[in-house]
This record gives sequence, C-alpha cells and structure tokens, in this order.
Amino acid sequence: MSLPNDSQSQLLGNLYQNELLEMTAGRLFHCFGKIPEAERRQVMENFNDMASKNEQDSHLSGLIDLHMITRRHHATSYTYKVRLAGKDVPVCHKAFISIYGISKHRVNRLQQSHVTTGQSPKDQRIRHENRPTKIPNAVMHLIECSINSF
Repeated sequence: MSLPNDSQSQLLGNLYQNELLEMTAGRLFHCFGKIPEAERRQVMENFNDMASKNEQDSHLSGLIDLHMITRRHHATSYTYKVRLAGKDVPVCHKAFISIYGISKHRVNRLQQSHVTTGQSPKDQRIRHENRPTKIPNAVMHLIECSINSF
C-alpha cells in the first residue's frame, strides 16, 4: 500500500471536512436537502473548472448578499446562494462552504472586500515587479545560446 502524497492527503482532508460540514449543516439547517448530491458535485466541478482564481472569486461574490443591520452601528449580515440551472437557491454558510469546497477564510476575505470596495478581490500573487535577483532577458538569451551551442 502506498502512502498518499501531500496533494492527495489534502484532497482527502478537504473531502472529509466537507462531509463533516454536510452532516452538521444537514442536521441543523436542512440546507443540503434543498440540493441533490449529483447537483452539488456538478456545482463543485463547474466551480473548479473556472479558468482563474479571479473568476472564481467573482462568481462567489455574486452569490453572497450583504445586508446592513440598521439597529447596530457598522453591523452586517450575509446570505448565501448556490446557482443551479440559472436559479439561485438560498443555503446556509456551512452548506455554501461545503458545496464550493472553499474555506471560511476565503468567504471572509470576499465579504471584507465586498464591504470595503464593493467588488470581488483581485488575485495579487506574483504581481509585483521588485525582483532584484532576476536575470535580465539579454543575459538569459546569451545563456540559452551558449547551452545550445554544445
């Protein structure tokens, strides 16, 4: 028997965590009863097939509604939906996290961005140009020419 690699164990951990959330949310909120198992899997597959993280965040932001609470200063409430065949089905927070296979921290980041900017956040990974040790393109070309000459 071979041991799973890191990505396999992470995937298994996420699936286990989603099943636990599903059991808890299903018992307490009946959110999972609204969406059949096959449709939940299809939603997750469609979500994971999206081209970029920005596209995923934009999709998720459109499914989270912000409600300002008027009786409390700076208080907000959120409702969550899952889009099935063009129709939005309301679900609880735990069901939303489980169906899309995302973390609560990602949802919190989307919520904070929605409150502060009114838009979904943009992916900022590797977007800066401060690479002091980066080899210039001219030098890279010389290295490639030297290697190819052998």
